[in-house]
Amino acid sequence: MIEISLSDVEKIAGYGRKQGKEWVFQCPFCMDSHKDNLKFNEQKGILYCFANDEHSKKILSDIAKEKNKYKKNDYNVMQQIPQWKIDQQQYIKYMSSCNDMLLGKWSLVFKDLFETDVMVHIGKEKQMLDYLYEQRGITLETVKNTGLGFDFEANKWVLPIFDCNFLNTIVGFEYRAKDFSKKKIWREIDTPKCLSLVYGGSLDDNTLYICEGFFDAYVLIQWLLETNQKNFAVATPSNGVNCIHTAMKQIKFNFYKKIKLMLDNDEAGDKATEEVLKDYPFVIDARKFLKDSNCKDITEYYKKFLLKKNLI
Repeated sequence: MIEISLSDVEKIAGYGRKQGKEWVFQCPFCMDSHKDNLKFNEQKGILYCFANDEHSKKILSDIAKEKNKYKKNDYNVMQQIPQWKIDQQQYIKYMSSCNDMLLGKWSLVFKDLFETDVMVHIGKEKQMLDYLYEQRGITLETVKNTGLGFDFEANKWVLPIFDCNFLNTIVGFEYRAKDFSKKKIWREIDTPKCLSLVYGGSLDDNTLYICEGFFDAYVLIQWLLETNQKNFAVATPSNGVNCIHTAMKQIKFNFYKKIKLMLDNDEAGDKATEEVLKDYPFVIDARKFLKDSNCKDITEYYKKFLLKKNLI
């Protein structure tokens, strides 16, 4: 039994339509053009023609032949291509959909991405935005500026991880549990350890700020924009503070006049900052405001001293 995907079926049967947990197609071997006889369960990988089971076998045979067209050398080359490059369009579509839904831009086309009817989730975005503002101090405008989203089907926050030097290239996702108190963080499979550009990416950017985590980066972006700062970029390591020294190698240093580290005010942040400054002495440790205020991170400082007490 070969493993088949939706794209495999589409190459043989054309585009189908979602019906519950299954995809429905017009079987290419059925004479009756008025019935959608062919069904594919993407989750289970089962393809079946209700008019004639021999048609299912024929289609599976054609899919197998299509897969075997690749020579062994071609397959080895394909194996070396990062998954985020192969799935780039799907990554962008998923990010945009989750961001749109958090912004209340619901559409029936999202049914193509989620198993249940998205209509049952309409109205919940305000609840999640209020929670985001209460817990992290992040506003609706910052959601628009960063691509932060929420998957209402899986009940998880969706944080896009962009390439360090090209903002429109997504290399993976970081996911957070709906309830921030659970401290659950996981990432898309094969997400590289890298420095993710969260905001900026223009040749006019003069200063690159590097934060320890995505939510601190979002808050910093919000803070800088609220104080009318311009020409800046913000980045954060995709796999936590421990990979930041290695990730620094990806920065095109000639792009920026200044590079400022704004890691957490704790032992791990101190250690990572020391390691970076040892090899990159021109980088600035910009955490004095955290040290002076005895705040652990940017989010705590922002919420304590700068957060506007207004509704979203």
